Amino acid sequence: MKDTMCQVPRSDFWPETVDQRTHSQTGAKRFSMIKLKQKTEQHLIGSIQRYFDEHMDEEIGDLKAAMLLAFCVEEIGPTIYNQAIRDAQANLQTQVEDLSGTCYESEFGYWKKMTT
Repeated sequence: MKDTMCQVPRSDFWPETVDQRTHSQTGAKRFSMIKLKQKTEQHLIGSIQRYFDEHMDEEIGDLKAAMLLAFCVEEIGPTIYNQAIRDAQANLQTQVEDLSGTCYESEFGYWKKMTT
């Protein structure tokens, strides 16, 4: 069966393809539509640790921060991803509807130019 997932350009911060993978910190197998690059994951783990340190007045280790991130990506990520797709679709639909107004060119204008 052909994979019909929407493919996006790859970069350091864009998701990759959907697959079964091992979480880099916990070693746990997980399934998700969203796969973060390792560089992005490490940055987010650091951000979670900083948040806990500054707002929760407690430190959180790498393992717990990685587990919290994995939960957020799998539980919250799809909702955010789906909303982003809906927003992009609405934006594109608006642009497509406006094509005739934006890109319209008058027809048969040659002779009109010559007479003015």
